[in-house]
Amino acid sequence: MVDLSLQALNAAALRDALATGELSARDATGHFLSVIEARNRHLGAFITITAEQALADAGTADTLHAQLSRAHRLSELPLLHGMPLAFKDLTDVAGVPTTHGSAALEHKPAPEDGALAATLKGQGAISLGKTQVPEFGLTAYSENRIAPPSRNPHSLSRSSGGSSGGSAAGRGGWHGSFRARDGRRRFHSHSGRRLWPGGAQAGARHGAIRSERG
Repeated sequence: MVDLSLQALNAAALRDALATGELSARDATGHFLSVIEARNRHLGAFITITAEQALADAGTADTLHAQLSRAHRLSELPLLHGMPLAFKDLTDVAGVPTTHGSAALEHKPAPEDGALAATLKGQGAISLGKTQVPEFGLTAYSENRIAPPSRNPHSLSRSSGGSSGGSAAGRGGWHGSFRARDGRRRFHSHSGRRLWPGGAQAGARHGAIRSERG
């Protein structure tokens, strides 16, 4: 079950809740991981989900928060303290394979964070995993031979595009619910919000949106 009260928070509100301690980093991370677990099989948004590492990083973030709170130094928290996010699988994240969406490569864990990951993680962000991409990011649809293709959440028979198709599937449709009936799968959008915090989803109508896959 998706926690709609948490799901409705935009990025600024989520950041503030994490900074004040109203919401723990571990609870926020656990929430988004549960959404990913429930919906990724339908949307194909993620190639790699790093749940164990994400929860460990969130625990470290909560320990830091507790230490700074006791010392009355919460102003020293990093800007993105405890914020959950994911990286496109063209970006190196230490300890996680960077597949580039290609079965032709040896998928060894990256030895260190790339510049983008290092910057965001250095500001306290929590990585949940790596999202689906076209092979080497070259086409306008995110399908490859190493993971299920990313899907348009409002019409699961269609692509969510590329090269950020996995990100689009996650951001565009995970604030809703799938209901199976008569062999068809439908997506119901509750408010047009994204899986990731940060405001109304681009290009979506508010209210009930129903698409069918025959």
